[in-house]
Amino acid sequence: MLRLKILSLFTLLSSFAFLGEVSAQGNQPSTTPKDSIKNSINILNRLLYSPQEWRVVDGSFRKNIKGLVNHAQDAPLDTTIMNMDYYLNSPGFHNIFSRDIKDIKEKDQIQGYVNDSVLNQMIVDLKSNIADSLLQTEIDVPDSLLLLVADSAKTIPNVEISELYNNNSKVVPKSFADSLTAQFTNLNLSADLSLDIYDSIRTSMADSARNAYNERVREAYKDSLLSAYKNQYVASIAESAAEDRRFEIEQRNKDLLYFYNDSVVSAVNSEAINALQVLQSFAKRDSMKVTFTNLDGNEVSIWTSNEEGKNNFIRFYLKNMQNDSLGVLVFNQGKGNANIFIDDASVELKRISETEHKKAEKLKEKQINISEEFVVPIIRKAPVKPWDLGGKVSIGFTQTSLSNWSAGGESSLAGLFMGNYHFNYKRYTDSNYDKVKDSWENQIDIKYGINKNKDTGLRKNTDNIELNSKYNIYAWDKWYYSGNCNFRTQLAPGYNYSESETDPISKFMAPGYLTFSVGLDYKPSKNLSLLLSPLSLQATFVTDIETIDPTSFGLEAGKTSSWEPGFYAKVDFKHTFSEDLSFETKASLFTNYSGVFNSIDFNWEGKLNIQLNQYIQATVLCNARFDSDTKFPIYGSDEKGERVKVGEQNRLEFKEMFTLGFAYKFY
Repeated sequence: MLRLKILSLFTLLSSFAFLGEVSAQGNQPSTTPKDSIKNSINILNRLLYSPQEWRVVDGSFRKNIKGLVNHAQDAPLDTTIMNMDYYLNSPGFHNIFSRDIKDIKEKDQIQGYVNDSVLNQMIVDLKSNIADSLLQTEIDVPDSLLLLVADSAKTIPNVEISELYNNNSKVVPKSFADSLTAQFTNLNLSADLSLDIYDSIRTSMADSARNAYNERVREAYKDSLLSAYKNQYVASIAESAAEDRRFEIEQRNKDLLYFYNDSVVSAVNSEAINALQVLQSFAKRDSMKVTFTNLDGNEVSIWTSNEEGKNNFIRFYLKNMQNDSLGVLVFNQGKGNANIFIDDASVELKRISETEHKKAEKLKEKQINISEEFVVPIIRKAPVKPWDLGGKVSIGFTQTSLSNWSAGGESSLAGLFMGNYHFNYKRYTDSNYDKVKDSWENQIDIKYGINKNKDTGLRKNTDNIELNSKYNIYAWDKWYYSGNCNFRTQLAPGYNYSESETDPISKFMAPGYLTFSVGLDYKPSKNLSLLLSPLSLQATFVTDIETIDPTSFGLEAGKTSSWEPGFYAKVDFKHTFSEDLSFETKASLFTNYSGVFNSIDFNWEGKLNIQLNQYIQATVLCNARFDSDTKFPIYGSDEKGERVKVGEQNRLEFKEMFTLGFAYKFY
């Protein structure tokens, strides 16, 4: 039934293709396989994603069609897995998904966030409160505004007296003229009055009325100006305060959204990466069937798979025209990969003479059933590159505790940079790479830390640069003749901050230590090395004796260097507990032959590495050292009770650091 459904679907697709070809006009160029695939993808997508018109008869078959379309449209599965591994493990990889703060939908759920409706109401209330408060206070009006009253108020100008009584005048308000005429008429002046008296009364009354009218107009205009100025002043003050408040709240909202969005984006990407890793692991277990057919037509198949622990194999016979048989073993080595070996015990030759028949029978009797006995074939080791290059840098936060540290510093919470790089060379005695003929090991190690306490400025708490170079030649068993060179110094000036922050007690090459040694190196494994050197020479340098006291490092006053022959021993050990947890330690000891064990230079360092994820690492670092040439001052009190230096003595120096931060390996 399923086959008929598939046949019907492909018949329908063929009809679409045929109609497309018939409708083509002119001489079109021949289609390439890539065009055919593209057209097929377009046809299937139109059918799959138009559910209102077309639907797949068998719903389960729809998944298979979509899988086939995705395979053709997107990258094949193996390419996708490879690209995904490259992307997830690339140095610049950070996030897969991002989100702008404007796209956050759950803004109202963020504590402290003020939405638009609440913000607008707050602004309205703020303006109202400011207006009420200002209107109750005295507001100074500029004098320039009051000067406008005389010029801008609509007063009655000095015109003829007759125009004041004429209600048809264009410059005298009709109401004023009517009122003035009515008042003058109501006087009922006697007709016996002379014309001069009559005109005098009429003029005096008009002037008085005009002056009173103009005064009222000026006062009304002045009141309107003051009211308008106050309202505008209050509105501008309220608007300015409201804009400031709006900007403040919007900026705070933006900061809240940024911090909130960063944490959410980080959590979402963490979940997405975990989900991708699960799907990657699932996809990598995909299998591929490989079938072999010999001349007799016999078929045998094996599933090649990346799944761990799945190491199945098959056995089959190759045939030639003479019917000779050659046994072959095929082993699964991952998807699409297989190892093929000749099964020497399964060889059958038909072209032998009668005199050799017995030998052939014995040969047949020696054939081994693969299900009963299996011999692991010998696989040749892959060539080993002579050079090994690599290193690691880390930057993080550090908690530091110092005790009697000669380079200067103090306990604090600080930042620490650590970097190391190695370039090692090895040659082997044979092609099996079982025994090292000679080797050259080189390593550069840099540490620099700074801190800034609440009451102090920027200070360093860690400063070290160390270079090691060792050349070994095989001697016997696990011993090697060895030549070693070690150089140690610091990068920046160091201070005893309890005494002075301007006078350094150490700096670059003040001191600097250079050690040459020749001896035997015991290497029972690649993780352990013990160097014993009875022929060693150690040099101590203080290149700047004008600012640094050379006697603090065992040199004579005025000397910039010293050379001491002696015995040198060094041990290096590494151990990996798991993929994410490792420990490494190293220690060195030098004693001068002029005073064996009276002059000792000892240095020990231990480091515990905890890999939290691909780029985040926690490190616990401990360092102890003792130098009999390095003296620490001893202070006491004089007769006046003041603190004075009374002597010097050797002390064991110790430092502990805990670092959590970014770490990156490179090769």
